[in-house]
Amino acid sequence: MKKTLLKFWSHHTALVIGAIVSIVLLATFLLFQYNESNVLKLESRWLLVAGVPLLAALIVGGYIKSFKGFGVELG
Repeated sequence: MKKTLLKFWSHHTALVIGAIVSIVLLATFLLFQYNESNVLKLESRWLLVAGVPLLAALIVGGYIKSFKGFGVELG
């Protein structure tokens, strides 16, 4: 099991880091939205921003070549 995780990490480092950052951002944004924070007033569309690190990781890792959508063009 440990060998498999190390192999996965070495081959998919960008994807793992991007996924972790996306999950942390999504959790943070949802927490601020749930508490109706005055510091960061978020609309639902800003929760999509949490997916940007994962999308960037997919491009850096070579899983996808480019992305066009939501008014964003990457790649």
